[in-house]
Amino acid sequence: MTAVSALVQVTNDPCLHGRPCVAISFLAERFQSHIEITLGQRSANAKSLVELLMSIGEQAVTGAQVEVNALGPDAQDAVDAIVRLISTKCGEGLSHADLRELFAPTATDGPRHDDTREHDEETQRIDLRELLVPAATIVPLHADTLEEVVRQLTERLSALHGFSNPNALVEDVLGREREFSTGIGRGIAIPHMQSEHCTRLCVAAARLKHPVDWASINQEPVSVVFLTLAPSDAKGDKISVLMSIAALCQNENVPVQLAKAANTDAFLGIVRAS
Repeated sequence: MTAVSALVQVTNDPCLHGRPCVAISFLAERFQSHIEITLGQRSANAKSLVELLMSIGEQAVTGAQVEVNALGPDAQDAVDAIVRLISTKCGEGLSHADLRELFAPTATDGPRHDDTREHDEETQRIDLRELLVPAATIVPLHADTLEEVVRQLTERLSALHGFSNPNALVEDVLGREREFSTGIGRGIAIPHMQSEHCTRLCVAAARLKHPVDWASINQEPVSVVFLTLAPSDAKGDKISVLMSIAALCQNENVPVQLAKAANTDAFLGIVRAS
């Protein structure tokens, strides 16, 4: 197998915080190769958001050099793509069209619908505040486990948008959680999935009645959950939404406010004001 490595300078200010780590982890998932990001003595699996946040994140300050290492059949492509992403502020320095191109499916991802020209105009206007509607927001949500939370939110989106196989969607989301936890700290979890059982980009959110264990980065339970579902060919759109959620939760006050929201209107008010 091919091994490739390259150095790249961190351009995000002040560091590789939540949103850049989200972008890196989802870009890395496109490739078959094993990919690691190294900073000094610290290394993280680039496909694990939790590892990136825990081991690299705040340590990779503006101007620091990180090493991107890949081992596998598409190692060169993987390193080239991640170096390009990090060198452009992890997507903040790219146009929407460039971002979609960077996250476009690879040959192993399956066919892509040839409708990107029409779809680009729509996805340029992706806004969490527009996607997250009252009917897809549950405050409070009563659940005792991660599985129950995922099931309730997925079933809510399936009912709203007419997804024909909510059970398969639930298993898709839980399968990804078993690979890598999406608990990103500060009491927030951002489960997400691209699936053939999903026909449109959508988001659901909840403030939990009681905190639930999510194997989070800081080992603390989760009180606020944002679930993002997307069609199989919509990775560029999904990453835009996830980066918006990560940016929202980067403000230390927002997760605290969301966890205390008394009802759906209060929760959505915080999201829209942030």
